[in-house]
Amino acid sequence: MSRSAILLGALPGFLMGATLGSTVLGSDRALSDADIGAFVHAVRPCWTAAPDAPAVRIHMRFSAEARPIAPTIRLAGAEGADATPVAVEEAFEAARRAILRCAKNGYPLPPSKFDLWQEVEIVFNPATMGAE
Repeated sequence: MSRSAILLGALPGFLMGATLGSTVLGSDRALSDADIGAFVHAVRPCWTAAPDAPAVRIHMRFSAEARPIAPTIRLAGAEGADATPVAVEEAFEAARRAILRCAKNGYPLPPSKFDLWQEVEIVFNPATMGAE
């Protein structure tokens, strides 16, 4: 199994980093900007966080139906001036709720690229919210 990588600072509130869209090791396949943007736009409406909340990196896995596997959602890291344990936990829970809330029908991820998005890390960054 492999993880793939995304870096999307241009999409408000999100830096998809360290896994979801670059290439799978040893492959020239990658998720397109449109693939990544569709996912980001699908989860964004469900996410609310305080503007001064720390950025949190979430590690998770998806089923082949593009639904998050809830027990795999975990905090992989955090950063920011206000990255206290309480603030990090609140930011993580907000991101976790958003991921699960917007996944009712699965995310718009291309089935043919399941190997590229089955295991991901997504950074939710409120500092960039509204940067569109």
